[in-house]
Parts: sequence; structure tokens; C-alpha cells
Amino acid sequence: MRGRLGALLALGAAISLVAAACGGGGGASPSPSAGGVGGTISLPGGIRATNHWSASVSGQGSAQIEASNGGTSYFFSPTVLTGTAGQKLTVTVKNTGDTEHNFSIDSKSISKNIQPGQQATVTVTLPTSGSLVFYCVFHKSLGMAGELTAD
Repeated sequence: MRGRLGALLALGAAISLVAAACGGGGGASPSPSAGGVGGTISLPGGIRATNHWSASVSGQGSAQIEASNGGTSYFFSPTVLTGTAGQKLTVTVKNTGDTEHNFSIDSKSISKNIQPGQQATVTVTLPTSGSLVFYCVFHKSLGMAGELTAD
């Protein structure tokens, strides 16, 4: 009995640590109800993206996106940012991975290379309809893409 109690306490502590580590910081707040983490999602243009949260940025002037990699997973977190049509948004992309990443939006002529531990900031206006797809030029084929969309 004592062994089971210890195992349950250890499991509870592990879950608490994982929950704390998944908390968002500054800017957009992740929404597990909007897809959570895992698997892939389809973006406009037939692009497949590794799913790492969705976030609402409505009413905000800025948002942060993490560009990262781990094992064979390459991703932006959050992957989908949803705001208001015509909203101007300053996006800071921080590379928390161990390799060079990139943040590109073709329709806005944006392409920023970001070294590990560094960040890049861009300002975009959300479309009145549809979405803006962003991606890493180095890892797009590995699912490193996302979108900015208006609700």
C-alpha cells in the first residue's frame, strides 16, 4: 500500500511540473481547447504544420512566438494566432531551439533568419479575410509552419 501511495504522489508531482512548464508567457495565451499540442494541422495552400497550441491575440498589439525543435519535431508555438480583421500586430519570434530557424511570410515579403537564443520582430496586419501563413524556410517540409488569421 505504501508503495502505491508513493507512486501516486510522484505521479501527481510530475503532472504538476508538466502543467507548469506548459504555461504561456507574455503576448498570446495558448489555448488547449483550440487544438492543444500534438499531431499536425492543415494550413491554407496544403501546408502541414506541427500543432503546438493556438492563441487569441484579439485586442493585443503584440504577440510572442517560439521557434523550436526537439528530436524530429520542428514547430512554432503557438502555431495559430487568431486576431481581429485588419489588426496590426507586432510579432516577436524567439528561437529556443538548437539550430538556426527562419520566420517567413511570402505575401508580406518577410524573411528573417534567427540564430539559437536570438529573436526577430516583425509587424503585420491581419487580413480582412483568409489568413497569413508563416513558415521556416529551413524546416517547412518538417511541419514548421503556422498561420495568422482573423476571426
